[in-house]
Amino acid sequence: MQPHEMKPSELAQAIRDFVEKHAKLSPNYDPTDRWSDPDERFTGPDPSCLLAAAASIERGEKPDRIFSDWGSGCYGEWNDKALQAEHDALVKAAYAVRFDAEDKPATGPKA
Repeated sequence: MQPHEMKPSELAQAIRDFVEKHAKLSPNYDPTDRWSDPDERFTGPDPSCLLAAAASIERGEKPDRIFSDWGSGCYGEWNDKALQAEHDALVKAAYAVRFDAEDKPATGPKA
């Protein structure tokens, strides 16, 4: 399924899966070290910006700006055209995301 055909929840998960699979981890990040900051686990800010877009979508909000560029060097091989197309399709779909009533998260006090 193409990103533009996905429900918002599926798109958010696809973005998370993409980042998990293709974002380059910083050599300074050690997940076993309690002092390693998870927000600084990538080699640059682009993957974190994509994850922020996924979080916005999960909250039922359309992302304003997604500062993620394939050429940043934060993902896979920068000359991999197929991965670049996947990245760009996810970003484009995140900007174009539309929410139906059932896509919006529940708000208000819990019963």
